[in-house]
Amino acid sequence: KWGASIQFCFLAVAWRDRGDHGRAKPLAERGLALSREVGERQGISSVLYTLATLAQAERDHERAKDLFEEGLKLSAELRNEADVAHFLEGLASTAEAEGRIERAACLWGAEEALLGNIEPAVYTYVPDRSLHRSRVDAARSRLGEEAFEAAWSEGRAMTPEQAVGYA
Repeated sequence: KWGASIQFCFLAVAWRDRGDHGRAKPLAERGLALSREVGERQGISSVLYTLATLAQAERDHERAKDLFEEGLKLSAELRNEADVAHFLEGLASTAEAEGRIERAACLWGAEEALLGNIEPAVYTYVPDRSLHRSRVDAARSRLGEEAFEAAWSEGRAMTPEQAVGYA
């Protein structure tokens, strides 16, 4: 069950990345159920991220936010700073999609600061960073350079614990 839980997550990512969310979602949900059953906390974190990105793609921002928040809390408990950063980015992009640009900029700043202080791990469930860059650029344009930089700087000044609490 442990191995299957991880494989379901990998398969879900593969289908998500091919654009077939209809196949990805049930695989991710099955992976989450198995990960919870066997107590594989890192697997839970991984599949929560995948499910959150699927919810984002479906423009279900509330579900995405809930999944990103659950994954963030778990990643913080596991002291997996790379995953904490990825979940902060997910929450930032969700805030941006909801029009909460200052919050998004603050979370992106916190994510950048955290990634700058660690050697980030690479996981198959993390999407291409070009989407991240385009979201940040669009948010900067919408909010204006000065306000964006102020919020970004506020996030960069946060400790990881403060960023998790803020998120």
